[in-house]
Amino acid sequence: MHTNSNYEPMKLARIRMTRHAQIRSAQRALSQPAIQLIAMFGDRENDRNGGVRVVMTKRAMQRMRAAIGRTSQLERLRDTFIVLDAETQSLIITAGHLH
Repeated sequence: MHTNSNYEPMKLARIRMTRHAQIRSAQRALSQPAIQLIAMFGDRENDRNGGVRVVMTKRAMQRMRAAIGRTSQLERLRDTFIVLDAETQSLIITAGHLH
C-alpha cells in the first residue's frame, strides 16, 4: 500500500464517477465532498481486479486530521473507500465501507 501524500488539487477536479459509483455512494451515504476527501487523503493499493482502491486507513485519517482538523463528520470516513480505474485514476468505479 502506498500513500497519496502528493495530492494535486487540479487532478481531483478531473475525477469523474460512473453511474454505478453515483448510486453506490448515495446508498452508502458518501457525499461528493466525502468522496473528494477519500481521493485526497486515502492510501492507494491495487485492488487485484484492474482498479486502484483508495482507503481511509488509520494513517490516512491522521493525515486528514493534520490537514483539516477533527470533526465527527470526518471521523465517519474511517474505513471508507473508493475504487478508481487503474490506467488513468480519473474515473471512480465504486465506493463503500470496509467490513
